[in-house]
Amino acid sequence: MSTATWPDLLSFDPGWGLRGDPFLWKELTARLATEPLPTSEAELFSHYAATYLALVGVPLTDSGFVYLERHAHGGMSSGHIDPQTFRERAWREISARWRRIHPDEAPAEAR
Repeated sequence: MSTATWPDLLSFDPGWGLRGDPFLWKELTARLATEPLPTSEAELFSHYAATYLALVGVPLTDSGFVYLERHAHGGMSSGHIDPQTFRERAWREISARWRRIHPDEAPAEAR
């Protein structure tokens, strides 16, 4: 059994699309920090997506930029969130880290 935590999976910089992205990443990381990791990658994604929805107000699958005033700290795209950053770049790395921790649970095509 792994002793990994959400912070183990989220301790990276996924690169940012818009100025609000790093502020949301910090908020997301803080929200998940004390929660236990789910037991499967599917549950992991579900929990990650549900936390994103709770913080942003739109699903992770949304394709448009989202404005969050609480993350507006100056600059042209200030306060704007790019869901694609969280859905693709960030999730790809979270998933890869999960698979390194749980190699027996990784889908066959990922090995």
